Amino acid sequence: MLPKKMLQKPFKKKILDKSISLLPDTYKEVVPYLGYLLSIPLSSEFEKKIKYLDAENVKIQIGVALRNLLLAAARQKPLLLIIEDYHWINATSLELLGFIFDFSKPAPLLVVCSSRPDKESLGYQAKRCIRESLGDRFNEIILKPLDAEESSKLADNLLSISELPAKLKDRLLSKAGGNPFYLEEIFRSLIDHGYLVYASGKWKPTPQFSMPDIPDTVQEIIFARLDQIDSDLKSLLQQASVIGRNFLVHILEYITKIDSLMMSLYLATLEEFDYIRILTKDPKLEYIFKHPLVQEVVYNSIPKKSRRELHRQIAETIEYLQHDRLDEFTEMLAHHYSHSNDYNKAIAWLKKAGKRAKERYANDEAIKYYQNLISISDRISSKQSAILLQQESYKALGDILSLKGEYVKAIKNYDEMYRVSKDIVTHSTARRKKANVFFHQSKFDGALNILNEAEEMIREKSPEATLELSEIYLLRGSIYEVRGLSTKAQKEIEMALRLIEKLKPDEQIITITAKGYTKMASIFRGRGDYDQATEMYMKSKDLWEELNNKRGIANTTHQLGIVHHMKGDYKKAIRCNKESLTIVEEIGDKKGIAATSGSLGVMYSYLGDYEKALEYHQKNYKISEEIGDRRGVGSACSNLAKIYLMRGDHKQAQAHFQKYLDISEQIGDKVGMSAALGNLAILFLRINKLDKAEEYLLRTERILRELGNKQLLITAYTYLAEVQLLKKGSIKKALEFTDNALSLAEEIGSKPGMAESYHMYNRIYGSMKEYSRAEENLQRAVKLLTEVGRIKEVINIYKEYAQMLKDAGETERAGKYMKKAEEIDQKSRES
Repeated sequence: MLPKKMLQKPFKKKILDKSISLLPDTYKEVVPYLGYLLSIPLSSEFEKKIKYLDAENVKIQIGVALRNLLLAAARQKPLLLIIEDYHWINATSLELLGFIFDFSKPAPLLVVCSSRPDKESLGYQAKRCIRESLGDRFNEIILKPLDAEESSKLADNLLSISELPAKLKDRLLSKAGGNPFYLEEIFRSLIDHGYLVYASGKWKPTPQFSMPDIPDTVQEIIFARLDQIDSDLKSLLQQASVIGRNFLVHILEYITKIDSLMMSLYLATLEEFDYIRILTKDPKLEYIFKHPLVQEVVYNSIPKKSRRELHRQIAETIEYLQHDRLDEFTEMLAHHYSHSNDYNKAIAWLKKAGKRAKERYANDEAIKYYQNLISISDRISSKQSAILLQQESYKALGDILSLKGEYVKAIKNYDEMYRVSKDIVTHSTARRKKANVFFHQSKFDGALNILNEAEEMIREKSPEATLELSEIYLLRGSIYEVRGLSTKAQKEIEMALRLIEKLKPDEQIITITAKGYTKMASIFRGRGDYDQATEMYMKSKDLWEELNNKRGIANTTHQLGIVHHMKGDYKKAIRCNKESLTIVEEIGDKKGIAATSGSLGVMYSYLGDYEKALEYHQKNYKISEEIGDRRGVGSACSNLAKIYLMRGDHKQAQAHFQKYLDISEQIGDKVGMSAALGNLAILFLRINKLDKAEEYLLRTERILRELGNKQLLITAYTYLAEVQLLKKGSIKKALEFTDNALSLAEEIGSKPGMAESYHMYNRIYGSMKEYSRAEENLQRAVKLLTEVGRIKEVINIYKEYAQMLKDAGETERAGKYMKKAEEIDQKSRES
C-alpha cells in the first residue's frame, strides 16, 4: 500500500496547478474548499479558510468554488460535463449541481444528464426548478422505447445473425419492449449459453440449436448469465459486488486471498464477459460494474447471511489497509458495518458518518445515517444503551430537520426523543427544542407554553439540569424580544446568565454565555440604551477572543459598529465594520462579507459618500447572488434603492424596492415584506402619492402586528401619522397614530421610539401653530435623543422645526432654533 502522503500528493498538486492556471487571481478562494471536499490536507494558509466556518458556510463555499472553477474552464474553451445515472443523484450532489446552474451570465458550458424517467427520484423532482433557473437554456430530450423496426435494426447491428430463426427474433423483440439494454443482455446470454457461436466473421446458431426459454426481465437475464460462468469467477464477482458498484482491486485481493497475477486474469475474463470495466489506474487500480443493474443482481444472488459476513470482512479490511487515513473512508465503513452483524462497530461508524455529514451540511445523508442508527438500536442487547442511542439519534434528526425548515418532521422526532427518554433533563430538552421550532414558525404563545412545561420538569440541581434551565430562559428571552417585550426578555436572559455563572466554564458554557451577552446587547440596543449595549457586546467579544472564535469576534465587532452607527458616530461605526470585514475575508465567510459590506454601504451613505456606499452595496449584492442567498439579494436591493432615493432617482429606487418585495414574497419572508412595503411607502411619500403611501403603510402595519414586532410598528405608526398630516384636514387621525406609536414605545421602553413619537407631535402641533405644545414635545424628543447619543438627529429636528417656523412667518423664532442647531453641530464637529 502506498503511504498516505504519496497518495494525496498528486491530487494536491493537480488541484493547486489547475486552480492557479484557471483562476490566477482568485485561486485561494477555490483551493481550500476543493481540498476539504476531497479530504486532502492543505497548508495552514488554506486550512484557516475552513476552520472557522460553520457547516452551512462550508457548503456554500464548496458550491461557489466548483462553479467558479467550471466556469473558468468553460471560458478558456467550451466545456462538456456528463452526469450518468442522474436518477440516482443524492441531495448533496443535487445542491452542488444547483450552484453550477445558478449563474446570471451564460457560459459555454454544456451539462448532459442521462436519466431514467423515475418520478420518485430527487433528480426528477428538481427538474422543474432547474428548468425555471435556466429558462430557454434548458432542453430535455425524452427517449421513447424503440419501435419494432428500430428494435429489429438494433438487433441486426448488435449481432449479424442471418440464420437466426425468425420466430425467435420476433419473440426477443416482443420481450424487449423497445429496451436496448434488454437486447444487449439477451444476446450475451445466448452466447454464454452456447446457442450462438462466432465463425467466418459472423455469429450464427449452433448446429444443435433449439428454441431457448426467454426471460421476462433484464434482471432475470443477468441472473441466468451469472449461473453460466465458472464458480470461481462467480464468487469473485459476488465479493466485488459487496464492495460496491466500483471497487478497488487491492481490497478485493485482500478479502479473497487471490494473488495479483491470478486476480489480473480473473478480472480480464470478467471484463471480456462485459460484467466490469476499468474505472481508473491511478493511484490505485479500480474497476466499475458495467451497469448498476448488473451489480444489483450479482449482490442479490448472495445469501443474506453470507452478505453480512462479507460486509464485515470488507470493513475490517479497509480499517487494516487504510488505518492511517480512516476519516476518508468514514462513509464506506458506516455502510459496510451497518450491513454486517457487528452492531457495535456499525453504531460507532454511523455516528461518525452522521456527524460528518451534518458538519458538511449534507443534511439528507445525515438523516439516513441517524435513521439507520435507530433501526440498529432494536438489535443491541443492552436496553439502556438502546434508549441512549435512540434519544441521541432522534435529537440529531430533529435538529437537522429544523435546520432544513421541515418543522412538522422535526417536531415528530423531538416527540419521539421525549417518548423514548427516561431522564428528566432529556425530557425537558426535547420539549425546549420543540418550543424552538414553534418559535421559528412564529407560534410564540405555543412556544411559551411548552417552555413553561419544560421548566416545570427541572427539579434537580445537577450541572446538566442547570445548563438546560439556562437554555430555557435564553429561548424565552428571545421570544419576548421578538414580541417587543424587552423588560421581560432582559429578565429571562439575566436569569440564564446567573445560572451559567455557577457552572464550570468549558467551551460550551463560554459559548452560551457569549450568546447571552449578545442577546442582552440586542435588547439594550433596541431600547436605545447604547452604552449598556456596547458594554454587553464587549463582554461577548472578550469571550469569543478567549475561545479564538473568529466568527464570533467578527459578528460582535459588526454589531458594535451598528451601535456606533445608531449613536451617529459613523466614523467609529466604519472602523468596527472594516475590522469585522477583515476577519470574515480572512476566514472566507462569504455571508459575513456580504452582510458587513451592506452595513458599510449604509454607513457611508449617512456620511454622504454615495459612491463608496454604492460600491459596498453592489459588493453585497454580487456576493449574495453568487452564494444563492435570496434574502441577502433582497436586502442589498433595498439598500441600493435607498441610495437611488437619496440621489432623487425615484424610478430606480422603486424598481429595487419592488424587487426586494418580490423576493420576500417568493421566499415567505414576512419581515422582508414589511420592510419593502414600508420603504415603498416612504418613496410614495417623497413623490407626494399619499394614497399609495397610506395603502402600503397599512399593509406593513398588518404584517408587523401579525409578527408582533412592536419596535417596527412604532415607525409604521409615525409614518402613517405623517401621511395624515400631509393630507390636510386629517390631524385627528395623525394624532391617533402618534398616540399608538408612543404607547408602544413606552410599553417596550424604547427611547428612540419615544423620541420618534414626540418629534411627530412636534410636527403636528407646529402645523396647527400651537407652538408651545410643539416645542414642549420637541424638547422631550431632544432630551431622549441626547441620552442615546443620536446628536445628528437632534440637529436635524431643530433645523426642520426652524424651517417650519420660517415658512409660517415666525422668523425670529425660526432663527432661535436654527442657531441651536448650528451650535450643537459645531460642538459635535469639535468633539
